[in-house]
Amino acid sequence: MNKLLMNRSKQQKNVEYLSFTQILNNYKVPYCIDSGVLLALMRDGKLFENEKDVDIQMWMENENKLYDILPVFKSKGYNITIWCYKGLVYQYRFLHPHKIPVHIMFFRRNGDWAWCPASKAIGNPFSFRGGQYIYFLFNGVRRRVRNKLVTTDISRWPWNVRRVVATWWLPAHFFDHIIYDENFAVFIPEKWDEYLQFRYGNWKIPQGNWDFWREDGAIVHQKPDQMVNWPDYSSGGGVF
Repeated sequence: MNKLLMNRSKQQKNVEYLSFTQILNNYKVPYCIDSGVLLALMRDGKLFENEKDVDIQMWMENENKLYDILPVFKSKGYNITIWCYKGLVYQYRFLHPHKIPVHIMFFRRNGDWAWCPASKAIGNPFSFRGGQYIYFLFNGVRRRVRNKLVTTDISRWPWNVRRVVATWWLPAHFFDHIIYDENFAVFIPEKWDEYLQFRYGNWKIPQGNWDFWREDGAIVHQKPDQMVNWPDYSSGGGVF
């Protein structure tokens, strides 16, 4: 019986992203499945067992279409937070107590390239004596503050204390040409195999201990304001 329940749980996880993307489909919100979920579906035909979230790409120009249907997601139990970099909206995070988290990243154009701020938590930044205790207290305060906020700006305190910032940077044509995959009922890059090659190299062979921050072909280790003409973007970037 336990084995049966476990198998049902795995099957549910393999398709639970559909409860989210189906809403996007129904309301004709343009999007594209991205990153690890795209890799898993195209290579294994299902989500990775240890998948922690679903990454979705969307052009910033379509943010208003997503914003208009946020009440639909809220009515289904999702809590939504908006992530910014120096005031520029670049990601929505959808959290649900019984579903896998969904991260929607908003890409902007820079010539033939698409870009989006990227960040990574670095853990305890306090190396001095007693730093572990300070970090424990810091995390407690951070969680309480975060739970009361709608918007998180990773360039500001306290978020910038434990996050490093880089830039997602990749050819825009991958996201300009997308197709609907009937097998998985989601939109994917038309040249998904070339896209996976760009991101992961030999994506057909699983890699142990793969680190996206060091090995992903779309990560450039410069901050967005070092990569683009920042005054063109810093005046806005979202409906909030």
